[in-house]
Amino acid sequence: MRTVDADVVTRDELYDRLHARLADPPRRLSPLERDVMVQAAARAAAGGAGALSFRLRPGLTAEMLRLYDQLRRQSQQVKRFEELIEEALGSDDVDRAARRMRIQTRFLADAFRDYERRARESGGCDEHMLRERLIAQPAVEPVRRIIVTIPDWIADAGGLYQADFDLLTRIPGLESLDIVSTERVLASGFHERLHNWWPGLDEVSGEDVDAGGTRGADSEVVQAFRPAKPVLITPPNAPPDEPWWTLRDREEELVAIARQLKADRRNGEAVALERTAIVYKHPLPYLYAAAEVFKSAGIPYQTSDALPLAAEPTSAAFDLVLDAVSSRFSRSTLIALLRSPHFVFRSGETGAR
Repeated sequence: MRTVDADVVTRDELYDRLHARLADPPRRLSPLERDVMVQAAARAAAGGAGALSFRLRPGLTAEMLRLYDQLRRQSQQVKRFEELIEEALGSDDVDRAARRMRIQTRFLADAFRDYERRARESGGCDEHMLRERLIAQPAVEPVRRIIVTIPDWIADAGGLYQADFDLLTRIPGLESLDIVSTERVLASGFHERLHNWWPGLDEVSGEDVDAGGTRGADSEVVQAFRPAKPVLITPPNAPPDEPWWTLRDREEELVAIARQLKADRRNGEAVALERTAIVYKHPLPYLYAAAEVFKSAGIPYQTSDALPLAAEPTSAAFDLVLDAVSSRFSRSTLIALLRSPHFVFRSGETGAR
């Protein structure tokens, strides 16, 4: 079996890699350049749109650019966007709200078209122009195989968009495209959307891969995938009807776990800490004890304390107070305490939150 080096990238990094492989890569427009262009385009469109029911502000133009990106990432053109809104509004302008919506739609469409013109005339390219270039122009060293391990933007906020999936099916030189997904994500609607975009898609389940491997594009057998199942550790010699530890408090629980890990290592058992987890129904009380227990035991660990603290605002507020005291009221902890929305500090007749 041959080992192949893989370049693990995010969505943005994928575009960076594909852009660098072009023979004559165009200059990428910076976020500041795009913001300046859309502001200029919005002002120009507002001048010919008649009486708008709003004023142009920097925050509004930023949202306009975000809307434009969302349209293009879902493989929609500006002309089609305008047509769909016009069809939904109909031809009757008796309703004031309909007239206002029609004016706003035409304003947005004119601003989007003017932005596209300015972007092309600048000599640079944004994400959407780069996609067109990647499809039309073969790369010097094309990517031969891509494995997608994230779903689309509907199933995951950080996933790929419809235009990204379209790019992957049309990019020159790509020989193999695989999508790896869990059954739960597929059942959320991702499976149906994939077949709508790619009719006739070949599917292989995890059980089929585990049965004996699958054959790769280079005719070599890829190692069979063995699904890893979590193993619940129980006390040694515990009776079957009582497979749990009985300890005095949370700190003793963590101490017992640290001792068990060290004992396993002394006995020659391979303990992969990166594949070992301590799971609690209410983890917040254990987070503070874990910092002391595992540090004293010399066991590296990682905690995810942002979600529990965000879910329990009272504990989060109390945590800020403890941080300020334990740090002897350092500048950073005091600023965090003053910024907290859970406290109001008063001086005389005025109050500061």
